[in-house]
This record gives sequence, C-alpha cells and structure tokens, in this order.
Amino acid sequence: MRLIDAGQLDRTSSILIVVGRQDTGDLEAQIRGSRHAWDIRLISADSLIKLVKIKEDAEESTGARIRELLVPFEYTRIDRIIELAFTAVTEIGEAIEKEEAPVADEPSNESVLSATRSTQERTPKEVIEALRQKIIAALSAREGVPLIKKSRALYWSTDIERVVRVACTISKHYDKSDSYWYAYHTDWDKLLSGAQKGYYVLGCSDIGAGYAIPLSWIQNKLQELYTSDDGGTNPYWHIHLVRKGAELVLRGDRSGRDYPISEFAVSLGN
Repeated sequence: MRLIDAGQLDRTSSILIVVGRQDTGDLEAQIRGSRHAWDIRLISADSLIKLVKIKEDAEESTGARIRELLVPFEYTRIDRIIELAFTAVTEIGEAIEKEEAPVADEPSNESVLSATRSTQERTPKEVIEALRQKIIAALSAREGVPLIKKSRALYWSTDIERVVRVACTISKHYDKSDSYWYAYHTDWDKLLSGAQKGYYVLGCSDIGAGYAIPLSWIQNKLQELYTSDDGGTNPYWHIHLVRKGAELVLRGDRSGRDYPISEFAVSLGN
C-alpha cells in the first residue's frame, strides 16, 4: 500500500509471490478460490533463477517476454509460452554466434571465411566464461563500481543511469594468421554510446589477458576496419589483433596502420 500511496504502483498492479518451497498446494488453492485469482501468480525461487539465466544469455526482447509471463494472463491458449521458448533458444544461439567472429586475411571473401572458421577448434564455453568473469571482476574493481550482466557479452553498472557499460568478447589465438579476431556489433556500439564510460573489452583466451578499450578510442578507428553484414539485422566491424614484437596491436586493415593496446590492459592478477 505504501508503494501505491507513493504513486510508484498502480492500484491495478498484479502480485508475484516468490516461494522457496515446493509444497505450496494450499496457497495455490487459496489464490484460485479468491477474487485475486487474476491478480496473483506464484513462482519458485529456483524457477525464477532459471529465468534470469535465460534472460542473461539472450537479448533484450526475450527479457521483455519473460516479464510478460510473470504477469497474470489467460493461458488456455499457450502460444505466448511456446513463442518465448522458441525465441530464447534462437537468441541464445545468435548471442554465441556474435562472439565467433569470422577469421581470414581478406574479410570480404566469404568462402575463405567459412573455410577458415570450419578448421578452427572452438574454445570450450567454460574457458571463455571463466576468463570473461575474471576480466569483469578486475574491471569492476578498477572502476570502483559493481558490474552486472545484461546479456551474454554485455555488462553495466548497478546505478540507474548505467554510467559504466561494457561489451566483453573473447577470442582464441589463430595460429594460421598469428592473430586474434573479434566482432564489434552496431547494437553494442549503440549501448556503449549511452554511457558516461563505455568499454569494448577484448579477451585473449590462451594467454588469459584482457584489454578494456575506451569507446571513443575504438570509434575513432572504425573507418579503418573491414565491415560485414550478417543479413541486414546486425552489421559489424572486424577487430583484428596481431602480434608485433612482444605486444599486441590493433590493425587498421584498410589503412595498414597498427595501434598498440598495451595501455588498455586490465590487471587480472594471478
């Protein structure tokens, strides 16, 4: 009632009760038999955690659909539930593909891209996620703000304004070209552009290293990078790191210029 009186909730708002036990038959019966049957829903803490994990690995649209499921609705027809399940599976697959950037010496040659990718072993998901979490924890400590997961590769600070935003992507070392390949997506660029501090973070799985590149720095180099289009829905730029002596540099593939990135290294400790 205090929230309603404060104008933060409408009087017609529904109620979601989160329970920590499974034997809730009596409570369910009370709700079904009352005038609040269309205003109240129950969910177990375990199921809510599972929904959060799905939301984190999918895109924003799936998060919106999940929130719709938590609001009471008439579900004699279950199309909305099936649509959510299908969309979540599809978007999680797309999120994984976003991180598997094409690899080739000439990005415009799609046949070469396909052949090169097919011959590369995929880095285990556990290795990728372990490094990502280590990088995010170190960056959070450096910036002095907690960073929470928005989706598979996107993180932001817990404040209302989301003043710190991060896109963190991981690549393995490709022996054939002695380099690392990443993608920088337009929707990532849009999200980071809305922050006071935006970072495009590159992780190198084989050496356990991370580089937090400021948004303004990477945006100034975009005109020098090759671009690809995955069908018109999410074009992206190729990010190419190569070894130059003892350090890694970002190569402007159109200009041929190399830009050292050692100053952006994130200290991960041991």
